Amino acid sequence: MRLRPFALTMALVIAAGCPGASAQVFDTGKEAFERHLAKAIEGVPAAQQGRIRDLCMGPPDPYTRAPGTRVPDEPEDLAADRVPPMKVFDNLYFVGDRSMSVWALTTSQGIILFDATLGELVEDRVVQGLPAVGLDPKDIKYVLVSHGHDDHYGGSKLLQERFGARVVMGAADWAMTPDPEVKGFREPLPKPDLYAGDMTLTLGDASVTIMATPGHTPGTLSFLFSVFDKGARHTVAFWGGGFPHESVAAMRAFAISAERFAPAVAKAGADVVISNHPNNDESLPKMKALAARATGGPHPFVLGPDQVARRQVVLSECARAYVAAGGRKGMPALGIR
Repeated sequence: MRLRPFALTMALVIAAGCPGASAQVFDTGKEAFERHLAKAIEGVPAAQQGRIRDLCMGPPDPYTRAPGTRVPDEPEDLAADRVPPMKVFDNLYFVGDRSMSVWALTTSQGIILFDATLGELVEDRVVQGLPAVGLDPKDIKYVLVSHGHDDHYGGSKLLQERFGARVVMGAADWAMTPDPEVKGFREPLPKPDLYAGDMTLTLGDASVTIMATPGHTPGTLSFLFSVFDKGARHTVAFWGGGFPHESVAAMRAFAISAERFAPAVAKAGADVVISNHPNNDESLPKMKALAARATGGPHPFVLGPDQVARRQVVLSECARAYVAAGGRKGMPALGIR
């Protein structure tokens, strides 16, 4: 097990990794909003343009969930959102549910887990879910937390204490995540193991490129790694957090991060997208299609490099459109509906 930090510090990489100084200049006003929106929906089928416009504009009443605010309570019946665990690629398994994704990447020296769901769900989803697909939770070596909200880190404390898994979270989110007793968090915090910025994590025969992509939270992380379909290699792009519609400042950071992640996605030739919530990557219908896949048929999760690169354009242009309008509250004054 080894971690290989990038040569530059996080601050220098963020500055150097942006397309250029002008990329951090944000234009404003209705004309700018419409221009960025047009770029976001360019080439998108008409039936899908409405959804992208909604992403760019945000909800009518912006979701003002501040970092650390509790997500809505899960149903008491643990079966309500349960999804059967599934092998999605030769070395990647889904052990989440209808609301929150948990992905297990298998390696020659153990398991790398992406996110850990809520503490009250981790036993049912992960600890019992892994054996259902032939994996042993004792083999979890790392839990990579995409960002410091408790629906993603909540179960990591149990995995850390019971199985010795090392918890990796963005440096800024370790600092941001408040004390449960002070801020009303229901989820206890794991002890800090690794403060992640830009680095490569290698476990056995697998490596994960970790990039700091602040926006959704200050320490959001995104990932690139290889998976295999019947031995054929593919590259996954995992974007670590959704649009922060509650804050124009956070949306600026989100846009810059999306533009910074894009060259890495393109260089890696990423042709698969996964997310930390099933509705963000349509993983549930894709898994249904995978279960019905004909011998020799295409893999539902493999989109191709062009579609994956296009996703980064949507992320950055939607974020810039939102900033141009001054956020949801600024849109009415510009006549944007």
